[in-house]
Amino acid sequence: SARVELATVLAQTGRSATSGRGRIRARNALVMVQVALALTLLTGAGLMARSFAHLRSVHPGFDAPATLTFRVALPSRDYAQPGTAARFLVSAVDGIAALPGVSAVGVVTKLPLDAEARRDSALWVEDRPLPAGGMPNIHQVAFATPDYFRALGIPLIQGRAFEPPDASRMRREVIVSRALAARYWTDGRAVGRRVRMAPTGPWYTVVGVTGDVRGTGLDQPPDEMVYLPIVVALGDPAGALWTPREVAVVVRSVVPGVLPDAGAVAPLAARAEAVVRALDAAIPVYRVRAMTDIVAEATSRTTFTLLLLGAASAVALALGAVGIYGVISYVVSLRTREIAIRLALGARPTDVRRMISRQALATTALGIVLGVAGAAALTRVLSALLFGVGPTDPVALGGAAALLLVVAVAASWLPAHRAARVAPARALRAE
Repeated sequence: SARVELATVLAQTGRSATSGRGRIRARNALVMVQVALALTLLTGAGLMARSFAHLRSVHPGFDAPATLTFRVALPSRDYAQPGTAARFLVSAVDGIAALPGVSAVGVVTKLPLDAEARRDSALWVEDRPLPAGGMPNIHQVAFATPDYFRALGIPLIQGRAFEPPDASRMRREVIVSRALAARYWTDGRAVGRRVRMAPTGPWYTVVGVTGDVRGTGLDQPPDEMVYLPIVVALGDPAGALWTPREVAVVVRSVVPGVLPDAGAVAPLAARAEAVVRALDAAIPVYRVRAMTDIVAEATSRTTFTLLLLGAASAVALALGAVGIYGVISYVVSLRTREIAIRLALGARPTDVRRMISRQALATTALGIVLGVAGAAALTRVLSALLFGVGPTDPVALGGAAALLLVVAVAASWLPAHRAARVAPARALRAE
């Protein structure tokens, strides 16, 4: 601007010209950049919205509503013996189950969609011997009480649940998930087969098959689970028993939906905690949550990214709309004399509106073309966060482009409407 020659300025602002072409081109270029940025962010937000919708439609394999959970930790000083720990857990489960409004109570070492207390173990299958030098598969292992599956709404497909915990009896039985059963026993008859968790350890008999649970993440395939009883026989020759001391208690309400969020958990959680305190006041009770909150946490990363991109794309869309409106309004003000002449020579107001809107759409279309490259680069970055949708999803890209075109039409409507209402005689007198 500082180097512009005076003769050029006078020539561009004379009566023979309607506008300074350099200025208009610069403004159009800025609007194109705004539109390209808006398209990039809108496409990213659209992809995250579609991923979020897909995640929300995924069934986790358990019934989260009307269920609360909390964890307890038994001190090793007082509960070193498996019989002592087992008796405490059985008493706690029976006491909570007797509370009004409770339909089922279970205990498990690791909750689905919760990374705390995860355990993995190698698995040897009796009728699937490993080849020489082969390595066994690693699977997730959890220890549970018989009513855990009913409390969390995990269906029992085959066989039976565990027998009630009893530290005086040695039980070597397991329950496996459907995904694990399908991996090793394609004939569909897993009950009665045997597995072990050590190359020379004892064999455990499969007594039941449960439905699949997405225990790692909603965007991950169902876990191939092995469930062991709370009181389990170890692999030593003496047949020693073992009971976990850090567990999660799952409480299901009688009426579905009475525990929709963390706030509604408090009354029932307080009564359940009182039962634990009555058995041993030194037992810590922590991480009191509704299962719906745990499911919500599993989508928190996608939700946060969606909100972030949504806010950024809304700002970019607003800037693009303001830019289109400003440029078109400025061009209309410069072309007032031209528009008046067109109307005086017989042009219809509709023709004028179409002419002005066409310019806005042309600028927007060029910005969309530029934005496609930016959208492709952004979606490659987002590919690790997407679920059920590809980074080049045509619905997200087409929806973003269509939204920008609608915004361009809306932003250009008012300047075009004003231009079409120019009174030719008055405009020419003003010139």
